[in-house]
Amino acid sequence: MHSGRKLFPLIYVALLAPLVGCAKERPFRFDREVLLPKPVHSHPWVEVGESKIYDASTLEDYINGAARPYLEYGMTQLIHAVYVRRTSPEDEMIVDVYEMASPLAAYGIYSIQRPEKADDVRLGATGFWSDGLLCFVKDRIYVSIQPPGGGPREMLSAMLIAEYIDKQTKLPGSLPEMIAALPEEDRVRHSEVYQAANMLGHRFLGAGWQATYRYRGVTHDLFVIPCMDAAQALDRYEKLADYVSKNGKIVRRVKGVGRSAIVGTGKTTGRLFIACSGRYLVGTVDCFNDERSVRLAREVIENVTRMGL
Repeated sequence: MHSGRKLFPLIYVALLAPLVGCAKERPFRFDREVLLPKPVHSHPWVEVGESKIYDASTLEDYINGAARPYLEYGMTQLIHAVYVRRTSPEDEMIVDVYEMASPLAAYGIYSIQRPEKADDVRLGATGFWSDGLLCFVKDRIYVSIQPPGGGPREMLSAMLIAEYIDKQTKLPGSLPEMIAALPEEDRVRHSEVYQAANMLGHRFLGAGWQATYRYRGVTHDLFVIPCMDAAQALDRYEKLADYVSKNGKIVRRVKGVGRSAIVGTGKTTGRLFIACSGRYLVGTVDCFNDERSVRLAREVIENVTRMGL
């Protein structure tokens, strides 16, 4: 009997352990009841009326004339809410929480909204504050908050709401992998942009990445265009090369960079270096140092290969 009483707690723990292990955190839900702070969390701000939900078919009703970029990047839902300061109800804070089709789409819309000069904020995967606008991105969620002014007090008010939303968004807070594949040296901080379509102004190039580099005081852009496969990459490369030859001239062909590479120039293209490697197009715009263009392209190609992108 004595030994039995000793064993009982061990048996009880053994039976209970699997049950404890089964208690998992609930999956994230894009729900205003989950994401928007209540008065106790947003004090001294309080929500006015009921928040509104928009989807792709109704977004124009909210941002008439400005919905196109969000739709191009794959916006699926928007929670729109208005908060006012308890002591001065004329002070309004606009809170917009977007659910995008993918983390890449969310980062894309964030990247085109971020001004060149903005202050970093520690929210989600990355965030900024600039002239009365606080934005951050976390996985497939993009958040935009506009307090009634642009001073430090207003920034703190926006952060109060943003930090709650960030905490309630139970999703990974990581940046797209492609950013790590872009050469870091001389890259202008936060210049990485994901474009959903029309890379370099051409519909046939589809979506891609662009980042600005500053080398010896002069800036130029690096672009990376992922394609479905090597055949599509070659087709897009040939179309771009044909465009350059018809609207400018091909200066020279470059050996040893991917499958094929050229340097071209023209009034509508500037100086353009283009390389086709595997399922990627990589190149530079207005980099007048061809050796540097080649070096950047090779580094990108090596990185995407090493990272398995």
